[in-house]
This record gives sequence, structure tokens and C-alpha cells, in this order.
Amino acid sequence: DYLYLIYKIDKMLTYRDIQNIYRAEKRFPTLQKIPEGFHSELSRLMSEIDDEYRENLRKVCDEILTLRIAKILRLAARPGDSSMPINLTKEEMKIYEEIRRIVFEFRENFIKIDELAKKRIDTTNQESKVDGEIDGKKEKKIKLRILKSMPAIIGSDMKHYGPFSEDDVVELPEETARILLEREVAEMI
Repeated sequence: DYLYLIYKIDKMLTYRDIQNIYRAEKRFPTLQKIPEGFHSELSRLMSEIDDEYRENLRKVCDEILTLRIAKILRLAARPGDSSMPINLTKEEMKIYEEIRRIVFEFRENFIKIDELAKKRIDTTNQESKVDGEIDGKKEKKIKLRILKSMPAIIGSDMKHYGPFSEDDVVELPEETARILLEREVAEMI
């Protein structure tokens, strides 16, 4: 048994405690309570422990982090729940909030594209559309430079565009271009 100590102001944490934390994280689907400063203490311990024991401790710590990150991802992906999950460390709160922000932006983009597609379908049903023309007018295209890589999208003309790489130059329907400009993933040329 390894009894390497991690210094804590209120308590000394043993290697056995670390193993117990690992077992609890593995056994239960919810985040388990761990001491505040746990991550920084593990980093400090990793730098101080003998080389012969460091690899074993690193494996257990990696497993704990992997299990906790997977739980955080699952929590952050839930729509509509804005409450902060319990048992997050300060470091994990930052991760949770950032992932939550990214997921929210992704959902917003999806909803906007979906609404745009529905609007376009409704418009198409009400107007005659022949070869990219609406009411006899050619739909205006805007030339853009893509600033961030992104997957393929369906434009306002119901055509597929992309996937896009950073610095691609593309011509897109005006309405689609406006959305990409608003999302700051493209710039007008």
C-alpha cells in the first residue's frame, strides 16, 4: 500500500484516499465530492513523488480526471438546465461554464439554420422558384472569407455549402452570409 501524503490545510490526503475517490467516481454516475484544491495538490504531488511511484499515481489521477470530465460533458450538454451542478471544483466550474457556452452557441446556430430552412421552405411554397430565382429575380450572393473551420451548412437557397476551412473564400446567398457575419465566423471581402 502506498501512503504518500498530499498536504491539505484541513487534512492529509493519502494515496488510499485517491484510490477511494477513483472508485467512487467509477461507481456512481454523479460527480463525487472531492477536496477543494484537489487538482493543484495532485500536480504538486506528481512533482514531488519518487519516479518509481509517479507512473502509478499518474494513471489513477488520469482516470479520475477522465471520469469527472465525462460527467461534466454530460451535464453541460443538457438543454434548459442552467443550475450549477454540485461537487464541481473551482477548476471544473470553469470547464463546465465554457463547455456550456459552446453547447449553447452550437444549439443557437442549429436553431437559426433550422428556422432559416423552415422560412425558406415556406417562402418556396408561396412563391414560384425556378433555377435559383425568386419572383424572376436572381438571389443575391455575397463573397466572404471564412474565419473559422466549420461543417457543411444548408444555405437560404436550400443548397449545401461547405464544409469550410479557415481562409476559404466563398459566395453564399445574402441571408446565409448575414448569419455567418453575425456569428463572426466569416468576414465580407
